[in-house]
Amino acid sequence: TGVAVGGARIGGHTLVVEWVGPMKGREGFKVFWDSEEILGSYPSKFESADGQLSAAFAATAPSAFHREAERLTGGVAGAKLPSYYFQFAADLNIYVLLGPDNINVVLESRKLPVKQDGYCGNFNCDILDDGVEQLLVRKVGGAISKNHSLFRFGQLVPDWALERIGPEDLLLPVGLASAEVLAHALPYTCHVSDVAVWMDEEYYWCCQHKGLGCTGVAPQLPAQPRNESNE
Repeated sequence: TGVAVGGARIGGHTLVVEWVGPMKGREGFKVFWDSEEILGSYPSKFESADGQLSAAFAATAPSAFHREAERLTGGVAGAKLPSYYFQFAADLNIYVLLGPDNINVVLESRKLPVKQDGYCGNFNCDILDDGVEQLLVRKVGGAISKNHSLFRFGQLVPDWALERIGPEDLLLPVGLASAEVLAHALPYTCHVSDVAVWMDEEYYWCCQHKGLGCTGVAPQLPAQPRNESNE
């Protein structure tokens, strides 16, 4: 489990955050900047010599970054947990909330002045056209080899740390290519504590696919959203 960043936008540097274990929680995670470990103590801060990165490792409230970010806290509003916050000079910020051996990540970045795509979507506010098709056309949507993975700039983790463990409904359908993994991620979290603020699409998807937020039989999505007037 981890997140890695690299490329010209951050001055040719690499940042790797990963759970290396075997300890659970913050003691099992490590951070590497250009293959050198940083933020090794808790709490701590780091500033790169060229000003490309300002980083902090401290207890923060996930809700300060995104309303969905605190899911690892068990829904305790305002709870402060060990987190990383990386601020790059290139208008890119990354918040990482640590779980036992997993993470929640919030990315903050400006929309490009030209067309863009990627596993995070194309930033046109339409989730229905977010897919890997364009990535596959450009031949950048396939599985990344170990020799090209940015995680090679971190710490080599043992094979047991890479074993796939999870609920059956999150397993890939038979025949699904690795390049399509993120395109088939669940579109909604379906946390019933937020049902009052669900959008229509989320309400009907969660009811039909997860049986959550329903009253009676799972309804069909109406032609007109339930929050709008019929006038």
